[in-house]
Amino acid sequence: MRSKRRLFARRRSRRAWIFFVATIAITTTMAACTSRTASWSPAQAPKTNKIDWVSHSHAVRPAGAGKGLSTVEREKLDRFAAEISLGYGDQVVIKTPRRHRNRAAAALVRYFRARRLDPKLQVVADTGRPADDTVMVTIGRYVVTPPKCPDWSKPAGSDPNNRVGSNFGCATVSNLGLMLADPGDLVRGRPKGPGDGVAAARLVRKYREGKVTEPADVSATTSIGAGR
Repeated sequence: MRSKRRLFARRRSRRAWIFFVATIAITTTMAACTSRTASWSPAQAPKTNKIDWVSHSHAVRPAGAGKGLSTVEREKLDRFAAEISLGYGDQVVIKTPRRHRNRAAAALVRYFRARRLDPKLQVVADTGRPADDTVMVTIGRYVVTPPKCPDWSKPAGSDPNNRVGSNFGCATVSNLGLMLADPGDLVRGRPKGPGDGVAAARLVRKYREGKVTEPADVSATTSIGAGR
């Protein structure tokens, strides 16, 4: 009888010890997870598109007197434009010595305007040296680098600060940066076009005369698929 009691006591003691060890292990694990989550900062997972300004330059050798661009220089310019993927949003600056302003520079202006770009002409000091007898074309553009997605830098577990996950909103910001035709739109807004004063005055007059058209009653509209 005593041996059975001792055996039962040993089993109960062993179960209690196993339960105690398991509780300590779980508590330690949860504390470690909570500690890592609490120490995590949203600054570790920025949700921003990085915008950088980059530029490419190409030297153009003007043709002889009375000519703009030679066939060889035009072919070189075509290759340069293809290598950098010249296109919408690019900003073109043409730096030319004064003596080439009405010759090579004019041909370059026509070249870029034919590609729907608005080149800016800058006249630089003319040294007269053969080495400086070139027209420099500089193409500048904004380049976007989206955030790295997915982002699971925030440890899983209980967060006492109740912050959103590190991957929350990452795809939205990344898609915005990738779909922009001109990343420069994230740096500065586009200028507004001229307003239509006639239309604005007509609307003001209708408002003052009480002739404003009321919006349609939403309850009276027929919903799509109604009655099916």
